[in-house]
Amino acid sequence: MARRYIIVAVVFLVCFGLGYGATWLVVGSPDKPPAPVVAEAPPAREPTNAPEASSAPPASAPSEVDAHVAEDDVAAELDTNIAAAPDSAPSDEPDSAAPALEEATPPTSDAWWDQCKGKVCIIDWGRVSGGISVREGKIEHGAEIDWAADFAKADKVGTLEAKKNMKVEVLGIGMTDGKPVAAWIKYKNIAGVIALSIGDKAISFSPVAQ
Repeated sequence: MARRYIIVAVVFLVCFGLGYGATWLVVGSPDKPPAPVVAEAPPAREPTNAPEASSAPPASAPSEVDAHVAEDDVAAELDTNIAAAPDSAPSDEPDSAAPALEEATPPTSDAWWDQCKGKVCIIDWGRVSGGISVREGKIEHGAEIDWAADFAKADKVGTLEAKKNMKVEVLGIGMTDGKPVAAWIKYKNIAGVIALSIGDKAISFSPVAQ
């Protein structure tokens, strides 16, 4: 019985000694200051290609009011540009820089045949008496004609009596070698050509005084 107690005591002492020794080795001597604890550096952060998020708050979508204001601003700017732009529309006013074009006017002549063309004139019978025949035909004013070949054999459409102050409408005067020899006239309901040179006698016209 006593022997068993002795064995247990010996085992206890051996185990106690081993445990105390192991603890002392681990913890160290109580007089030795504890070793400083070295903080382990955090693991290095791997670089990424993703851009850093901006700290600025995201822009909010424009409201309906902002959209109307923007449209009004654009319209106002367009109106201003249109008002400031020079007017390119053609103007009815003549360009002062362009030389004024003078209206073409036919040359005037003091000759009685030019003065009476297209007007009502008085027949100056000269030494012609009785009357003259009116023959069918027309004459372009100033045209060169041959009375014998062009009108002498034309049909007769009427007769003009040699009356004083007889007025006829002169439509055209025919010329031969620069001299008036025939006239295209209209008198009442008669229209045709008459000879202005009868032998040694000549007929002319005078414009009606206004």
